[in-house]
Amino acid sequence: MDAVHITTTVQLGALVRDRRLRRGLTQERLALATGLSSHTVLDIETGKGNPRLDSLFRLINAVGLVLAAEDVPPESAAGDLLASVIARHTTPLGRPDA
Repeated sequence: MDAVHITTTVQLGALVRDRRLRRGLTQERLALATGLSSHTVLDIETGKGNPRLDSLFRLINAVGLVLAAEDVPPESAAGDLLASVIARHTTPLGRPDA
């Protein structure tokens, strides 16, 4: 499988769901194999909630995916995202929210 650039939890969830279905697994079976609840698997597959990183690692490994990190220049979309996060958590005077 070629590398896929994931930028949202919805995209990650869709990829996990696709791989789970290709392997013929139900959400319940995947939950059992990873030690997660079926509710957690459902939340991750639908891009909802805020799963723990270790839960994501267990899930993506169980469906045969690997997570890779790549250096992204600040002027890229990731840089824009960081700027928007900083902007949301900064007061009008430019000081971080208390």
